[in-house]
Amino acid sequence: MDMAHLAEQYIPLIIVLIVAFTFHEFAHAWSAWMLGDDTAYNEGRVTLNPLSHLDPMGTIAILVTGMFGWARPVPVNPRRFKHPRRDDIIVTAAGPVSNLIIALIAAITMRVLMSYGVFNGELVPLTKLLRAVLLMMIWLNIILFFFNIIPLGPLDGSHIVKNMLPLNKAYNYTKWNEEYGMWALMALILIGPLSDGSFSPLKYVVFEPSMAITRWLLSVSLF
Repeated sequence: MDMAHLAEQYIPLIIVLIVAFTFHEFAHAWSAWMLGDDTAYNEGRVTLNPLSHLDPMGTIAILVTGMFGWARPVPVNPRRFKHPRRDDIIVTAAGPVSNLIIALIAAITMRVLMSYGVFNGELVPLTKLLRAVLLMMIWLNIILFFFNIIPLGPLDGSHIVKNMLPLNKAYNYTKWNEEYGMWALMALILIGPLSDGSFSPLKYVVFEPSMAITRWLLSVSLF
């Protein structure tokens, strides 16, 4: 694989990941601050500066795997919320929802540029890069939404489920998730590659819904 092909593949990915991770973690931090918890604010996380949110190892992981990685978790203290369980759901959901908003903005931008013929004919390198970034911005942010709401391990979905369950069941779920959730998540991620794609739960709960929504966003009329 030559350097030009690598650049075409990884430059859009790097741009999209920086935007997606930054806004995702900012959304957690900002919503927590708005609801009364200044823990993240005091640690400088209520910012759109990517350096405050990106995790070096998590970024390397997603570049190596082409899909999976992580940012620095935002510290949240639910005891500072007026309504701890409800507000913790809001703060947790803010991250994945921010990814959907980014995807929607990218899709609208893409459709507007398409309507003006920006991507017609032979594309210059800058226009080709812009198209690749926008397409990846839509698809990858939708993937991040579906992936993050899986209720396993450290993912946002586990916090949402925990706060929606009755307290006794929430305790049992949290205990199970702390012991086995990460292992279950790793199995969910690895079972597809290990089975040569013949059985891949993520294909049905993450990738296919993401592709369907991406296609819909790019086909729906703006007017």
